[in-house]
Amino acid sequence: MATTTGRRRGRAAGGPRGSYDPDLTRKALVDSALALFREKGFHATSVQSIVDHASVTKGAFYHHFETKEDVLALIHDEYLDSAIEGLEKALASSQDPTEQLRAVVRESVLSVAQFRSHVAVYFQERRYLKGDRGDEIHRRRDAVEEAIAEIIRRGATDGVFAKDIEPRIAVFGIVGMTAWTYQWLRESGSIDVETVADQFATMALRSLAPAAG
Repeated sequence: MATTTGRRRGRAAGGPRGSYDPDLTRKALVDSALALFREKGFHATSVQSIVDHASVTKGAFYHHFETKEDVLALIHDEYLDSAIEGLEKALASSQDPTEQLRAVVRESVLSVAQFRSHVAVYFQERRYLKGDRGDEIHRRRDAVEEAIAEIIRRGATDGVFAKDIEPRIAVFGIVGMTAWTYQWLRESGSIDVETVADQFATMALRSLAPAAG
């Protein structure tokens, strides 16, 4: 049964007759779920609609995932992996809180642009991740936000950021500003992602600057 299903999946996913590429099949399933979760929502999307959209079999789905919640968790993890990688890159780029925060904002915008559909699903459908899986997603998200808040605290201590701004509120503003770009920023648009990243970084730093005088 597994061999037959594999042959069918390989052909359906575009491989040569008799071939099976598990990585391509898994990607096709995730891409299909991304599109459908974003368009119809997690609750209204069935496993059957995911496999139909991916042009693979149900057997292919259950070879890679036990439930559609597994796919949703993977989508969240892929986006958070990108966010954490960008954060670590920003922290390693400098010891100066100003430059670190500039890099954080830029990396956040670039990550959202790369994982636009992931971000849409992350914000719209994360309520469906329950129990330990949901707790782990929240823990990873909170760790990213706390790391950004710590940059702002250090900047306030060093005198480069205002001391009367609550770091957690500043973080919510920065995350909201950068994440919302998934709604309007397009690769084919008149504004390129690098320009948006640079301007958002400038806006964030100016909003945190100490009052003159």
